Amino acid sequence: MEAAPSPVIITFICRTTCFHPLKNWNIYANVGLRLIDQVQRQNLNKVYEHNVAGEALELAYGGEYAVGQTGAMQYWTKANHLTTSLYSDYSFSFDEHQFKVMAGVNTEKIQ
Repeated sequence: MEAAPSPVIITFICRTTCFHPLKNWNIYANVGLRLIDQVQRQNLNKVYEHNVAGEALELAYGGEYAVGQTGAMQYWTKANHLTTSLYSDYSFSFDEHQFKVMAGVNTEKIQ
């Protein structure tokens, strides 16, 4: 069996931003993108062994293929994974107590 090298291209893109509209108030935005491109090709050629007389005998490759079976296979995989986060926090004090409020949302999308 021949297997061509399978080129795999994985790209990561990330971006983080923080805003401070007021004192003690922070707004965060994060975006991440992962792109995967993969191509795989495989050819199954006949496999032989030789007996003591030197005659070629066809063999089955592994336990999954019939004797003398040949074939070709190719597939392409493309996946996109997008993640986003948007959240905010606000800190304040009341008398001798410290408080922090936080709210946000996180999303993921896979194609």
